[in-house]
Amino acid sequence: MKKHKYLSVLKYLPLILCIILIIWYLSNIKEISVQTILDYTPDNLLAAALVLLFLYALKSFSIVFPVLFLEVAAGHLFSPTVALIINITGIVIGIIILFYRLFFRIGSHSQGCK
Repeated sequence: MKKHKYLSVLKYLPLILCIILIIWYLSNIKEISVQTILDYTPDNLLAAALVLLFLYALKSFSIVFPVLFLEVAAGHLFSPTVALIINITGIVIGIIILFYRLFFRIGSHSQGCK
């Protein structure tokens, strides 16, 4: 019973995070650019790649944050081959997060349809 209550609360976490990201984006719409992303990425290339992948993961919770900024920032920071790998990895991370969000959202409702 406790696990079911935990999962029901967990289902609303993406919605809450999405609303927070939308409010943050709309309040900073003029400040968000490729240069802003580059300013927040560390000088260490491994850490910069992890920050970009984390931003891709956050992007999967919001539809208003433009993924193009992340792709261009990766192109500025890394060589074309490494930037392509980071961008593809980030997009895959976003797709996986969306899949699990839907799985946990509708998975419990579809278990009775065996």
